[in-house]
Amino acid sequence: MERFYLASDLAIGSSDVDKAQEIRSRTGIFFAVNFLLSKGYELDFAIELLVSTTTLTGSNSS
Repeated sequence: MERFYLASDLAIGSSDVDKAQEIRSRTGIFFAVNFLLSKGYELDFAIELLVSTTTLTGSNSS
């Protein structure tokens, strides 16, 4: 199932995503996803945000 998001929807929580990225870099993806869940994001959307922003910023350590 494909999901489509409006740019404005992503911009609303951009500070949440920035904070989640910071948490991920310090403690790992589990805590970053947990942070986004606590902010009301759905699990699949939280994971997708973290993966897509990691890929876009090139901070993926593979």
